[in-house]
Amino acid sequence: MSIIIGGEDDDTPLDEHQILYNRGIEYYKEGYYDKAIKYFSAVLKIKPYYLVALYSRGDSYAKKCDYDRAIESWTAVLEFEPKDLYALYSRGLAHYKKDNYDQAINDLETVLKISPNYDNAKQLLEEIRQA
Repeated sequence: MSIIIGGEDDDTPLDEHQILYNRGIEYYKEGYYDKAIKYFSAVLKIKPYYLVALYSRGDSYAKKCDYDRAIESWTAVLEFEPKDLYALYSRGLAHYKKDNYDQAINDLETVLKISPNYDNAKQLLEEIRQA
């Protein structure tokens, strides 16, 4: 099993999963999050370990305020990359938005153990502790 984080850098033709991913990104940029999610999910049926599609699907769910599904996507990233700062922070933020403060604190503290200067995590953690 190989984990794929992003696309290839050479000039070879795009594979089906890359075409689908690019379409999902276009829909995401245009604010059509449901359509973007469908494309990112289609990518994951072809390449279940294409982490950038998991990130993007999580972001799309978060834009729709569907934090449960966003958390599922970022948790899937963390199954492959347990120290992924973006996935940890994003999941912590989603937990915060759901008022799950203990889980948010856990994710944000993990981010700061890995990267003590992660300013967004510091700020959000401070905000939670002041609430």
